[in-house]
Amino acid sequence: MLEIILLGLAAIAFDAIVAFVMLVMAEILDWFLKLEQELDEKTLPFTVRGQLESGQYTVYQGLFDTTKDEVRKARKISARSLDARLRELHSRGDLAIYE
Repeated sequence: MLEIILLGLAAIAFDAIVAFVMLVMAEILDWFLKLEQELDEKTLPFTVRGQLESGQYTVYQGLFDTTKDEVRKARKISARSLDARLRELHSRGDLAIYE
């Protein structure tokens, strides 16, 4: 699943590129809530976390359409750190699905 989402991210233009000193879970959930009308049983809200050599994070947030195997909307977030809830959510891997 991670590979398909990463390929989809490479193929789309990002809605926004934003930066935070600390990225908090509330910011992630707020963006998903703004797109609530686009969420259905065929859409997976996700984040993909990456860490740069500098220690900063890049987080890709988006909506993945499971029927078309494509990313419909996405944004790129840069942050110096992640809050405890986001670190926990990504403790099992770079991809997190919000169900």
